Amino acid sequence: MKRFTYIFCSLALCLASCAPAAYDDSAVVDRLDDMEQRIEELEKQYGKAQEDIEALRAIIEVLQSRDYITSVTPIMEGEEIVGYTITFANSDPITINTCGCKEDEEDEGCIIVGIVENETEVIITLSDGSTITIPKGTIPPPTDYCEKLEDVEFMRYCYEKFDINGDKILSESEANAIRAVNIDSKKNIYSVKGIEHFVNLESFQAYNAIELRTLDLSKNTNLRTIKEQALYKCHGLESVILPSTITTIEDDAFHECPILASINIPNGVKSIGSYAFAGDLQLTEIALPQSVETIGRNAFAATGLRSLTLPEGITSTSEYLCFNCQKLTVLILPATVTSIGYRAFSYCEALTEIHCKATTPPTLEQYAFEDVVKERKIYVPQGSVDAYKVAWSDFADQIFGE
Repeated sequence: MKRFTYIFCSLALCLASCAPAAYDDSAVVDRLDDMEQRIEELEKQYGKAQEDIEALRAIIEVLQSRDYITSVTPIMEGEEIVGYTITFANSDPITINTCGCKEDEEDEGCIIVGIVENETEVIITLSDGSTITIPKGTIPPPTDYCEKLEDVEFMRYCYEKFDINGDKILSESEANAIRAVNIDSKKNIYSVKGIEHFVNLESFQAYNAIELRTLDLSKNTNLRTIKEQALYKCHGLESVILPSTITTIEDDAFHECPILASINIPNGVKSIGSYAFAGDLQLTEIALPQSVETIGRNAFAATGLRSLTLPEGITSTSEYLCFNCQKLTVLILPATVTSIGYRAFSYCEALTEIHCKATTPPTLEQYAFEDVVKERKIYVPQGSVDAYKVAWSDFADQIFGE
């Protein structure tokens, strides 16, 4: 009986350390793994108590699977308790029949005397008076990813579109299955905060969603493209944060977002489409990374930009690139530019400072600088001043070396 007590006391100490929050701890699992061998030794010593031994082995196996006990229910015959049903969070219940012996009896056929539970633990009393204490857990409610969304209308949209089984809970698997969010313009959604939980999102569109105020996609790193007209005519949109994985901003992506004042263009973006930011009157600055290779026509037309630096690698400025940007005062063109497109900077009435770093004067398409103020200064490489004055003869008196 001393060896019996030693084995179960060791088991008790082990299980007592297995708090529900720690079932992911591999060290706990390792300590449970050797219990099978100890149960085998117990079986040899107490062969008549095979049913109890098997029940204890089953409990250990469940705990080794990182499950935990949620409740213990007595099995009654009349007014007498003849056993217990142990219920687990994820595994099938286990039934243990008690032998009805008293704690002071020395019957080798009797090991488990009784089981009691409280809010935090289950205590199994053995025939030698020792106990096994097992931490008890509760079944956590399933996570509802719609409830993580800030906006009630966006929450309603997600239930409608993505709650596949109709249980009014957007499960983790349902959230992970979301590849595209396409907000109907009729939805009065002001925020999509919480969209970061849709970790596999590949497409976001909110055409004409005039109530949308902010858009943070920084954690949706499966996004590669901001699609054509994705945020077109979002008249209430004030700020946008794009993920670092974006490589393409397609045509009209942010066209006519008149109060959009802040957006990042991630390093890695190669292409910005036509009319991508046209009409964004509050967009006063935009930093273009060196990765940008092409910018479409009218991309920044009628915006509030005050300055613009085109990255090295751009070989031509598309037609109407900054047409009617009335607040644009400073323009910096890289050494790689070979042509300036038709009406690219027409009606930029405040453009007084142009820096063109190309040693060979780029070709000026018709009306490239039409109605630009006469007081402007065009700075070019010192050794190329004469060549520019010849090539850009209409502006010869405004060309200076730097």
